[in-house]
Amino acid sequence: MSKSKENVLGYIELETGSKLITPMNDVFLNYTYQNEANWEDLREIVNIFYNAYIKTFGNTKVRPTEGEIKVKTQFP
Repeated sequence: MSKSKENVLGYIELETGSKLITPMNDVFLNYTYQNEANWEDLREIVNIFYNAYIKTFGNTKVRPTEGEIKVKTQFP
């Protein structure tokens, strides 16, 4: 199995054809983070990206997110 196939969660059928669903895909992210119970996981994931950015670029206003967050997904 190739690396690209390991991250495939499945497909959904749209009017325009099949859409691949992967962990970083909008459909997966919106579905997962509609649920408030998952918001802390999202905050931790975003902080991983923020910390990597800070480590790479140093001089930035970007800071890890602390405390509770409120998530609004782009698709209901």
